[in-house]
Amino acid sequence: MATHSYLNENRTQELINEIKSRLAGKADTASTISGYGITDAYTKDEVDNKVDAAVSSVYRPGGSVAFADLPALAEANVGKVVNVTDAFTTTADFVEGAGKSYPAGTNVVVCDVGSAGSPSYKYDAQSGFIDTTPFALNADFVDITAQELAAMWTST
Repeated sequence: MATHSYLNENRTQELINEIKSRLAGKADTASTISGYGITDAYTKDEVDNKVDAAVSSVYRPGGSVAFADLPALAEANVGKVVNVTDAFTTTADFVEGAGKSYPAGTNVVVCDVGSAGSPSYKYDAQSGFIDTTPFALNADFVDITAQELAAMWTST
């Protein structure tokens, strides 16, 4: 059976015409989505406004307060972040439950942990403290020679 490694001129012209026909049916480049026939999408301003509203409602600075003066657990305070000025231990009003200790300077936010239509407000500690006291300091290190370094990698 013989095979041809080329297209005959008629078939080539048919393919060219098919490509031209399909390209003619394509949309021209539009400058708006409505130019592509999409009529139910948000406008740029609508998207910008929704993003601004979502971002600005996430966290709101609430200043510094003593633990005893945390903002009330209420819808009006959702997203309010405060810097707690004294050390404290969490209560049952915290997302993590009671009994965890935090140092002064910890940020706490009021959040809604309930489900749609059934809000439940709690505090959430946003920062903790890592005691780095047991870690080595730069001053604890001494320089070693190339020979001492090489000796670490040779077996005896």
